[in-house]
Amino acid sequence: APVFANIWDFSYDGMYFHKEAAYSLANGWNPFAVSYRDFGRFGHFFDMPLWLDNYPKGMWAVYASVYDICGKIEAAKCVNLLFLIPLFASAYDTAVRVFEKRKIWAFLCVAAFLSNAVILSQTLTFMNDLPVAALCGVCILSGVKIYAGKADIYDYATLACAFAASFSVKFTAPVFCGAILAAYGIAFAAKNRCRGILKPCAVVIISAAVGVCVLGADPYMKHIVQGKNPCFPVVGEGKYDIMNTNPPAGFDGMPNPKKAAVSLFSAARANAGASAELKIPFTVSAEEIDA
Repeated sequence: APVFANIWDFSYDGMYFHKEAAYSLANGWNPFAVSYRDFGRFGHFFDMPLWLDNYPKGMWAVYASVYDICGKIEAAKCVNLLFLIPLFASAYDTAVRVFEKRKIWAFLCVAAFLSNAVILSQTLTFMNDLPVAALCGVCILSGVKIYAGKADIYDYATLACAFAASFSVKFTAPVFCGAILAAYGIAFAAKNRCRGILKPCAVVIISAAVGVCVLGADPYMKHIVQGKNPCFPVVGEGKYDIMNTNPPAGFDGMPNPKKAAVSLFSAARANAGASAELKIPFTVSAEEIDA
């Protein structure tokens, strides 16, 4: 925590609403009883109460707890380690037990596995794509073990915790994890002619129920009581399409493959509305560093 406390988060979403949510929860905000619009200093912003009132609050609650204990909000970023440690342990165990790698090779493979762009760029931020990536990784590795017939009770417990936690991190997290587990479930059923499929299915269903009704009571159960779509504002009446506010100028009407190519091979800009400017791949200019 002291290391994280002395490294500032400069990410846009991290500073804009993730950190504000943790700060508000630590300072008495009860999202079940009071809208952020009536509590927070930025409640007059259009999208601040939209996200803080309706977003899954699992990460924010843990951030707030660490902040309350340490007294420095930046220290709360150490929560990211709670996702990196199980991901590392699951990957290492899979490499040794399933792929039968020697320990040193397993360690090197896992180090490479964890050295991806999402984890490296977000470990010291409040951004929540890191926990999403970690939970997806744990689900993938659990699926590998179950498919290979190498899963034990600890693997099933890890899978249950990861899938349940995904509901409290981000709306898309259970979608990604669920798709991963469904794919492994189909493969496992085909391989074993449906024998033994009941156990993993029961674990997934029970952990999903815990994720929705307990860990994700706010927002899913709260929205149901309020008569909204459980995943509002991502879907449902009055949904807010955040993607339409993010693309650079000129992306409207552009085919998706071209969008992907232009976005990957364009220079970084601080202004989200600026036009995309292609560059030589893998080069970085002084203007991009400033941005």
